[in-house]
Amino acid sequence: MANTLFTIYQITNTFNGKSYVGFTSEDPAMNRFREHRRMSRNGSKTILHCAMRKYGSKSHIWSVLEEGWDKEIGLRVREPYWISVLNPEYNMTLGGEGTLNRKCTNETREKLSKASIGNQHRLGIKHTKRTKTLLALLQTGRKNTREQRQKHSEFMKGNSYAKGARSPQFS
Repeated sequence: MANTLFTIYQITNTFNGKSYVGFTSEDPAMNRFREHRRMSRNGSKTILHCAMRKYGSKSHIWSVLEEGWDKEIGLRVREPYWISVLNPEYNMTLGGEGTLNRKCTNETREKLSKASIGNQHRLGIKHTKRTKTLLALLQTGRKNTREQRQKHSEFMKGNSYAKGARSPQFS
């Protein structure tokens, strides 16, 4: 974990001067700003995202405050430091809470599971011939490891289609 770059950044509203301080370990760090803009467009209710909708994401500028190599120090020490020094108006916490190494409780997992039931993403949408060809090319020459093959074998056990059973009409 100590060899990964982190970035402490500030997003400033040029209209009213209010700001937000955040931590990211994404590379490049600018991806995190793009994610904030996307979340703003998608209706997130955080103070920063509401402001981005109200004033427009173009009125918010991104700047890097600090970069370092130890994510744990960046998240637990440096982000809270910058929040205490700059006192940003859009931050909802004192920092350091992040999701780094966070484990979900069983209750949270159950809620996430229930929320995903009925997800109809791409259901019934068929790939074009061109897309199928490109997907096939991506798989050409790909070799599964012994572990992957064993895992797939275990998964397929009990699957009547994978047993080689023939249909009665071909017996």
